[in-house]
Amino acid sequence: MTKKISHSIFLAVFFSLLVLLLGGGLVVCLVLIGQPIVVSEVLPQLIGYLLLVLGLALLVAWLLSAGLSRRIAATLQTSESDITYKELKPLLRQIDMQKQQLRTQSWTLQQKQSQWDAVADSMSEGLVLLSSSCVILNVNTAARRLLGLAPDCVGSDILSYSKNLSDLLLTALSGKRAEKLLPLAGGAYQVDASPVLSEDMVSGVVLLLFDVTEKHKAEQQRREFTANFSHELKTPLHTISGYAELLSHGMVQPEDAPGFSRQIYDEAQRMIRLVEDIIGLSRLDEGMTGTEAEDVELLQLAQEILHSLKPEAELAQVTTQLHGSPITIRSYPLLLKGIVRNLCDNAIKYNRPGGKVTVTLGTEGGHPWICVEDTGIGIPRKYHQRIFERFYRVDKSHSKAVGGTGLGLSIVKHAAITLGAQLELDSEPGVGTTITLHLPR
Repeated sequence: MTKKISHSIFLAVFFSLLVLLLGGGLVVCLVLIGQPIVVSEVLPQLIGYLLLVLGLALLVAWLLSAGLSRRIAATLQTSESDITYKELKPLLRQIDMQKQQLRTQSWTLQQKQSQWDAVADSMSEGLVLLSSSCVILNVNTAARRLLGLAPDCVGSDILSYSKNLSDLLLTALSGKRAEKLLPLAGGAYQVDASPVLSEDMVSGVVLLLFDVTEKHKAEQQRREFTANFSHELKTPLHTISGYAELLSHGMVQPEDAPGFSRQIYDEAQRMIRLVEDIIGLSRLDEGMTGTEAEDVELLQLAQEILHSLKPEAELAQVTTQLHGSPITIRSYPLLLKGIVRNLCDNAIKYNRPGGKVTVTLGTEGGHPWICVEDTGIGIPRKYHQRIFERFYRVDKSHSKAVGGTGLGLSIVKHAAITLGAQLELDSEPGVGTTITLHLPR
């Protein structure tokens, strides 16, 4: 500001001195006109004199402008009450008002920016603001993590970080909203690109990244469930249909008829169990318990279940044991029976001849627990998270040999969730499997 003031003062002083100089020269000329002179003699002297005066004018103008500009600039930095030049008070007052407005506007902008940053960074969804040339204008923490953006990415081209967004951005820059499913950070994310319109022109793009991993997983499980359920139903239906057709056409020897009838009956029972398990799972998904809560004695419940499974255990050459003392809790008996029965049934089916199934009851910190341990084939660790999925089987050939619907552990999981219980799995191939149910008080 001092340079601008000095330049203005210099021009003002210089032109003032120049006018004074020209006026003085004019007077001299008028005086000389009244006397006889020789121009060739006077002109060199006059030019020298004019140049000297011009140089002095420039020097004086520069010195005065420098001094005055410093004093005026210093005056403008002081308050209105301390000003020396009263003529500058209106100017200083106006400057103070503008400075105050600028400070207020700057503070307001900082507050809004802080609020925006706080809101954007607290979002679990990713948010990116782009210019019409795909330059990053603003980005929140979630988007920076999901897209792998550098801390100083603002001002960079987003396509230099992710080429997968190119077709999405082209659509958005044409004025149309676009979306795309992308694998990001180990999950599935839906990326929405919306154009920002200004006077019917696209001035930028807003990117939103939504986590749809669970939705995508649920959709995939639904498709798998439909396919598996259809397959599980189709097998017994074909068997029943084939045997029934042979019997209806008299193509079965009388002595073979009872075997065919028994096979039809077994396949029908398999379908009934499958449908009952599906209905049970549907009820559990809806939070239905089947009965009212009542006092349940866990030791007696486990004894009844092991007694009912005794024929299966003897057929598989597996011995069963029960350890623990009576424990009474307030719970839903049908759900507890379903959990313990499915765990014990699996422990017998997936055991080895001469193996053992041990059911143990106890409490820890006031929380009762039930542990079902077997000495069977075990489950590899990489399948531990999947065995509770519907129709999932680690060894499909062995599962078909022992029968079952493939829904037992899924029923166990959903029943435990309904009861507010926790399941703990420990299994190793060739050693056996231990599943512990931790119940609430």
